[in-house]
Amino acid sequence: MSVAASVALAVAERVERTGGPRAGLVAWKTLAGNTTDGEVRGKALLAALRCALALRDTGALTELTEQWASVDCGVWDEAVASSCKALVRAGLLPRAIALAHAETQRHRTARSLYCFARCLDVARDASAAAVFREAIARAEREGAREIELASRVSRAALLSR
Repeated sequence: MSVAASVALAVAERVERTGGPRAGLVAWKTLAGNTTDGEVRGKALLAALRCALALRDTGALTELTEQWASVDCGVWDEAVASSCKALVRAGLLPRAIALAHAETQRHRTARSLYCFARCLDVARDASAAAVFREAIARAEREGAREIELASRVSRAALLSR
């Protein structure tokens, strides 16, 4: 990451810290729209999602989720999973599903598939079992034993209902 990118991130963080989530949302969206650096874009979009969630701005959440699929580099599985959990806790399950789906389209890993399947499972969507099956297969290939086991248990529980 360049010095300019580090400075831009620091400025946006300061704007959010001093101006609150509304000012932060504007700063992070502007940074995400103006940068060509994939890592900076990813950080900015995740921070903008956090601000939009704090404001309960579903329009901004929808827009940012759509933009998330365009992040072209980086592994953001854990950050996306945390964002999905926060969205579910806030009662915004459709937004969590959309974000998890965007992450599977952007970077298909066992963890991203598991997160998407869990969101679908919480929503009682019948397609969750198929996504869990794909997460199991991907986890076997990646050697992600914990995700494989969690996916197997979740899928078995889902199918036994």
